[in-house]
Amino acid sequence: MTPTAVGQVVKFHSPLPDEDPKQLYVVLELITDVEKPRALIKAITSDPVFSPINTVLINDLETVQIDISELIGHNVTIITKDNTRISGKVVEVNKTENVTSLFKYVDGVLTNADVTVVMEDNRKRTGKIFVNKIPPNEISIRKPRKLYQRLPN
Repeated sequence: MTPTAVGQVVKFHSPLPDEDPKQLYVVLELITDVEKPRALIKAITSDPVFSPINTVLINDLETVQIDISELIGHNVTIITKDNTRISGKVVEVNKTENVTSLFKYVDGVLTNADVTVVMEDNRKRTGKIFVNKIPPNEISIRKPRKLYQRLPN
């Protein structure tokens, strides 16, 4: 099934020979008002800061259900209960259900995936996985009035 909403988890249905067929992406934006609809996607399991945002044809993608326990050992960005953004390696999954609830922020997508990460200084923090659309050094200091909206399931 091709993606129809921002925040869906996708993969390439026919990856190129040099692409990892297991690589998962999150849809950050859909561009459907053109002749060939496209999606802006970002890899979930790669470096959260330097991972590129790619524009691809929607028809090249398929939606997938993921078990967040598959993310153990991967670098992610999380948002903690006090709204701090932290990057680290996933060491524990605190909620084992599939990723279903997504919130769209101005600069990315927040999931319901509750994980514990270990930071570079070996401290552990718990929060929900956040996929940045804008690199942290490009985020405006001004906060928008409406920070997020609930996305349909």
